[in-house]
Amino acid sequence: FIAYGADISNSGLTPNDKKVKDWFSKFHIILDQYFLVVGRFVPENNLETIIREFMSSNVKNDLVIITNVEKNKFYNKLKEKTHFENDARIKFVGTVYDQQLLKFIREHALAYIHGHSVGGTNPSLLEALASTKVNLLYDVGFNREVAENAALYWDKSVNSLSNFIK
Repeated sequence: FIAYGADISNSGLTPNDKKVKDWFSKFHIILDQYFLVVGRFVPENNLETIIREFMSSNVKNDLVIITNVEKNKFYNKLKEKTHFENDARIKFVGTVYDQQLLKFIREHALAYIHGHSVGGTNPSLLEALASTKVNLLYDVGFNREVAENAALYWDKSVNSLSNFIK
């Protein structure tokens, strides 16, 4: 029994498709030059650690965060602790409901960063494993069970994630 699966076909989109060009242009993102996070806007997805570690890196690339940003207590706490608004590389871009576009965005990321720490197997992780070249996963049992040797693992310690980003 397989509870979850992922479509392993390519997105079918090209860099010249209008919706691709429009999306990348809207957020000032350079194709093939960004790290990617996809997930709900909740503390359990380790956005604070991901942002802090990314900001401590010297890379010129962007961190593209596809999430349902809610300007709530968590948002304010995240902003207060990381000051992400002062780093132009950190880009909260909202959600992407067009599955082909989302797949294209994954296909062209330098790496996918998965910070989910609760909830077990995540469909977003399966989709990333099927379409992203490099996957950097939070080191928790269910992520290891799913990805095994197909990913690199990080934890909340200083430089654990940023060492992979450099």
